[in-house]
Amino acid sequence: MIDAVESFFKRMMEESNIQDARGRSDATYEHRFLIKQKNLVNMMVDRVIQARERAGLPPASKTTIANIVKTRVWHQVYSEANVRKAFRKYFGSTGKGSGIFVSKGRGGSIQVTYHRGKYAETYTKTTGEPTNIPKTNMAMQDLWYDAISAIKDEMGKKRGLGFTTQGGQFQHIPESFTSPEHAGQRLHGDTAMKGGFQTTIAKQVLAEGGGEGVGYDDAVSNFKRNFNEEYPGEGWLMEQAITKVFNPIKKKYYVKDVQDFTSATNTRSISVYTEYGDQALNSEMNWADANGIKRAARDEVNAFLRFLNTNRDEVAKEGGALKGSDSFNTKIEKIAKTKILEAILKNVKVGSTNPDFRLKINKTLLNAGKKAKGKKSNKGNFNLNEALKKVVVAKQSAKLQKVRKAKAERGRGRVDQKAGTNPLALRNMLNELLPVAVAQNMTSPALNYRTGRFANSVRVTNVTQGVRGGNTMIEATYMNNPYETFAPGGDMYTPQRNPEKLIRKSLREIATGMIGTKFGVTIN
Repeated sequence: MIDAVESFFKRMMEESNIQDARGRSDATYEHRFLIKQKNLVNMMVDRVIQARERAGLPPASKTTIANIVKTRVWHQVYSEANVRKAFRKYFGSTGKGSGIFVSKGRGGSIQVTYHRGKYAETYTKTTGEPTNIPKTNMAMQDLWYDAISAIKDEMGKKRGLGFTTQGGQFQHIPESFTSPEHAGQRLHGDTAMKGGFQTTIAKQVLAEGGGEGVGYDDAVSNFKRNFNEEYPGEGWLMEQAITKVFNPIKKKYYVKDVQDFTSATNTRSISVYTEYGDQALNSEMNWADANGIKRAARDEVNAFLRFLNTNRDEVAKEGGALKGSDSFNTKIEKIAKTKILEAILKNVKVGSTNPDFRLKINKTLLNAGKKAKGKKSNKGNFNLNEALKKVVVAKQSAKLQKVRKAKAERGRGRVDQKAGTNPLALRNMLNELLPVAVAQNMTSPALNYRTGRFANSVRVTNVTQGVRGGNTMIEATYMNNPYETFAPGGDMYTPQRNPEKLIRKSLREIATGMIGTKFGVTIN
């Protein structure tokens, strides 16, 4: 299974799927292209310094170059008016009626907005071998070299480069060095939206199913069907893979939002945000690109293996399918049962390989868990914890209702048959509910639930009622060896881990609803 899961995501993220989706996106959706000052600084400073070093010019600090980019370059070269001029050269016109317009964007950026299809327009470069280049790239390349020229001019002024004309005027001249090549790219996503809804091409492919189905959910359903056909009887393992691998990927990459995005009609305003930056900036978004999604899938698979208390080496010995020898399958079955116990006990962390499923308490909890799971509804998400909780509560409530009804009837002969006044009936009812109540309370700092032996051993041995309706006394016991060591006087005693305190707490929780609060508890 492990190889199959990872291959599933690798197939989805194949380059052919990415390119097909990019073409559809560029031609279909409105795009908003963001030019940010900080990205220009990051792209230009080091490249200019390196170009000057190669030309043998005196060194200049990064701060000096950065200040030029933040002032003259940003306010003159990348001004709203100048960007509009650069784009008009290739798109013919800019304005809201032309399908492309330039404006101030969020966070002080310059934003170029393209109506449907405009982002995909290309310019045919006729010098040399004819090449189709995105018009946006051409406009940004012109702005890049204008920016480098502005930096050369400012550095010439700072160094006092120039000459005096015949009229006595000092004429500044720019520095001379080979301009660094244009490094900017159109990057899908907006780095200001880290961890949020990013409209990257890879996420769109994921949402569309990447050739594995019509949408992500359908692709997962197809994977599940194929696995179940190849490995019948391993349904629990597949369900856990969905919970531990496929669903976390869906949540991490906002698949539902992207599905809404990719299936939107003309009645909905949808925009793909892209950002101007270099490859270094692109690395900030790599968690949401094709390789990032494949890495995320591998991380979730590793977490899944830890959940199963195994690793890749052990799986490889079993042929890589998480299905093989009887010993391995037995281990997986035991882990499955353990997880059901953890679900019903809510906050209790059960030892992954310790529960003894021969014990009545574990059988009771396991049956309750399976019964609850079998009631899964087709509507909405099934919450196993809540369902299991209802099973236990309903069982207790049904018995309490019988007791209360019997008390209300006030008929001595009938009431005697109920726990309200019948010590034997009360003892039997408490013994049916007590182990579950103890198990549910076995969370730190109290004794922890491990094998189930302690909870299984707790018993009410006697119930007595005082004369003339006096206080009821409940006597209980538990397996002294080895748990007596945690009781008062024992070598490992602490008030928090005291087993007698745990039993008293559990007894009061279940007995109060039956006989009120006037009763005592003794532990033998």
